[in-house]
Amino acid sequence: MYSRVAMLYSYTLDYLLDHMTMEHIIMLYEYAMEWNGADIEKYDPKPDKAEFYKHYGDKIKRPEGVT
Repeated sequence: MYSRVAMLYSYTLDYLLDHMTMEHIIMLYEYAMEWNGADIEKYDPKPDKAEFYKHYGDKIKRPEGVT
């Protein structure tokens, strides 16, 4: 959670650990999910490979023989 909040708000992990409580981090994370229109209850961090390949499959360049 700390690393996601750090990426979303451009904070360093050191700053978060030194100046914020876990409650602050959760609040910022929930705000970010609301701003992005994400449903926090249904959020699943695992990637959906089928959707990924549906959108980007023909754009991925791989060496021959690698699947």
